[in-house]
Amino acid sequence: MDKLSWSNWLQEYSETSQNVLADLIRARVKELLENEFEFLLQSLYRFDVDESAFHAAMALPHPEEVLNQITKLILERELKRQHWRKKYQKELPDSE
Repeated sequence: MDKLSWSNWLQEYSETSQNVLADLIRARVKELLENEFEFLLQSLYRFDVDESAFHAAMALPHPEEVLNQITKLILERELKRQHWRKKYQKELPDSE
């Protein structure tokens, strides 16, 4: 997967259920943890994932817990972004 397509990848699946989305994110995070850790860090920064929450996730004792927590952080942040985007789109006056 092209590194630049990470955000496009998330947007493509933003309409799916949270469980399916979580599974897709988990698979991508696992791949990045194993093969492209630096890119994962850059992505988390761009997503504005809380750095202290990420460090807490990385300190968890089991790799599966780390993976699940990072997935949860990404999903929560993306859902929060979508919520605010929809809220402000509704509040903007029509341009007509």
